[in-house]
Amino acid sequence: MQDYGLEAIETSEAIRASMYATPALPLKTVLDPAASVLISGHFAADKYVRQLPDATLITFLRYPVNQVLSHFRHHVARLGFNGGLAEFCRNPAFNNLQSRYLRDVQLGEFSFVGILECLALDILTLSDVVGTKLSLLHLNRLEELPSIPITQRQIAMIEESNADDMALYAAALAMRGRPRHRP
Repeated sequence: MQDYGLEAIETSEAIRASMYATPALPLKTVLDPAASVLISGHFAADKYVRQLPDATLITFLRYPVNQVLSHFRHHVARLGFNGGLAEFCRNPAFNNLQSRYLRDVQLGEFSFVGILECLALDILTLSDVVGTKLSLLHLNRLEELPSIPITQRQIAMIEESNADDMALYAAALAMRGRPRHRP
């Protein structure tokens, strides 16, 4: 199942019926108790923890500069943002997104922490961790937009305005290769 928010067409109907209904239904009421379930998407890490306390937590992080540039391109291409990169970076709503999504769950609580820049290898490793072959998909790409030329000064600006994400990413990199608990 997928959860990209109420407005996203990718969000699964079972997620809509439980997590976004008024009043919200317990998620377990819409799940097959005999089935294994994977919920992917963009949501706070703790969103499902109370309802699925035995869940195996998995996350992927991205180098914050790449994440901000991707997010900027998405807002320009899909959401009509017409400001520049500096204006985008000055907006607190666009800073430290990864840290905010993970704020209530420590990295050590995840059974797997992947790095987007190592996606092909990490999908293979994750396949081994979960015991099933996972495919690498390339969805939601913005090839229609040219890449953004970026200067060292802009990189420094992004890193500074995303200091929490930089620290989180460094911690995730330090975890790479260390044995993790299995689901």
